[in-house]
Amino acid sequence: MANIITTVKSDITNELAKRGEDTRKVAEAMLIAGAEALKKNWEEVITEESLIDSGDMKAAVGYNPAKALKGGELEIDVYPFGKDYKGTSNATKAAMLHYGTSTFPMTRFIDEIEKRTEKDAEEAMRKVMEEWISTGRVPEVTRTPFNKRGTKSKRKKRKEG
Repeated sequence: MANIITTVKSDITNELAKRGEDTRKVAEAMLIAGAEALKKNWEEVITEESLIDSGDMKAAVGYNPAKALKGGELEIDVYPFGKDYKGTSNATKAAMLHYGTSTFPMTRFIDEIEKRTEKDAEEAMRKVMEEWISTGRVPEVTRTPFNKRGTKSKRKKRKEG
């Protein structure tokens, strides 16, 4: 599955520490802003590539709170969570649509998401940093809701019979 890694350079981190601010709060706000840009691009590309059956996968694109990795780096994973109305994992569907199967042609739609997001996420994160520098406050970044379980659709699972 696609993975976009963004690290905050140590000179920026050192500058934040000098200002006496909680660097983790600033870093989390920056990551949330970047995750929002990535989430938006997932939803747009899914629509543009006509990869919608029930809409469950698109509705389930989201992210969890930032988690700390070894070495103190923070990470947020953005992908389609949960399962669709048939019980199929939305992340598995995304991988199958991206790489293709014997019955589905390869789309490489995640490559397009990554291409768009690199610039968009960097810009969103930069805006958070610039606001913090100019105001001295950690800006509020709004998390858009998503259906973590998937299954947005009202369709019922069909009984085999």
